[in-house]
Amino acid sequence: MDFVYLLILAVISRLVPHPANLAAVGGLTIFSAKRYSIWFALALLICAMVITDIFLGFGKTTFWVYSGMLGYVFAGRLISNKASYFYAPIIGSVFFFLVSNFGVWIEGWYPMTFAGLMTCYIAAIPFFQNTLISDLVFCLGAFAFVAIYEKYKYRGGILWRRKLPKPILMKK
Repeated sequence: MDFVYLLILAVISRLVPHPANLAAVGGLTIFSAKRYSIWFALALLICAMVITDIFLGFGKTTFWVYSGMLGYVFAGRLISNKASYFYAPIIGSVFFFLVSNFGVWIEGWYPMTFAGLMTCYIAAIPFFQNTLISDLVFCLGAFAFVAIYEKYKYRGGILWRRKLPKPILMKK
């Protein structure tokens, strides 16, 4: 059931109108790779991307985008201590940036020179900012949500369902 919830969130985040590269797929893939397994994360990533690209369209750089997204799976497997929860989304974002923009360059959108490649990377920096923000927010947000949920689910119900004490009535 977790797969379905994560898939729905990833798909919705790509289909609703949003600024470029500001979606949950990367962050949720990192979360899934750490929390579940590499296969779970790969399945989530591929399903989310294919389902949404059916509506958004496949392009010349689809192969490169999907290849860059694989970095999120491996970044999630790198998480071993508290600091790496913060570094994993950064590593995934950088890998995605480098691979996907290399694909833009190799597909002929820029001159096939070193200067053309550097121009491509420089032009993509504003998109990288959105990628980095969304990966950090959705990855850390997913881990925080699970931590809060697990902290309170065994204490008489989860936080928002906990029974509150009856108010004390004052005697007249």
